[in-house]
Amino acid sequence: MVRMTPNKRELERLRKRTAALLISDRERQGPILVALDRVHSQQARRAFTTEGVSTGSAWKPLSKGYAAWKRRVKPGRRILVFSGDMRDRFTLPASANHIREWVRPWTYLFGVASTKAWRHETGTGEGKQVLPRRSVLAKTAADLKQFTEAFASYYIKRTRQVLRHL
Repeated sequence: MVRMTPNKRELERLRKRTAALLISDRERQGPILVALDRVHSQQARRAFTTEGVSTGSAWKPLSKGYAAWKRRVKPGRRILVFSGDMRDRFTLPASANHIREWVRPWTYLFGVASTKAWRHETGTGEGKQVLPRRSVLAKTAADLKQFTEAFASYYIKRTRQVLRHL
């Protein structure tokens, strides 16, 4: 019969390392949220630049009357960009009404607090104000993969840091 005695110091060290590798709620609502929001903001910028093509569904053109008026008033502006305020809300995390939120356990929400943006995003409205859906938030499989890669990159860096200091 072989008798083994656990090395209590090494077991405690292993326990601390394992505990240190767990991701805390504080990290989920802090650095992870910031890293994922950076990815979302880049994707939103791409949606505005490509007029929806990057989201998997090109935005429908403006109505002829509105397009003619917009060309006179704001020449060279793309679809969904009049003053640039709504685009900035989607693409600049420091912008007013930019939404980035973590919901337990692993849900992340991104978007903007804006009735106008919501009407464009969902394709709603009333009377002559009914808008076609022009989504900035729609995600392709490649977009979702970018979120996974950003999270993995964060976790790998964090793991290396934890292991260096234990």
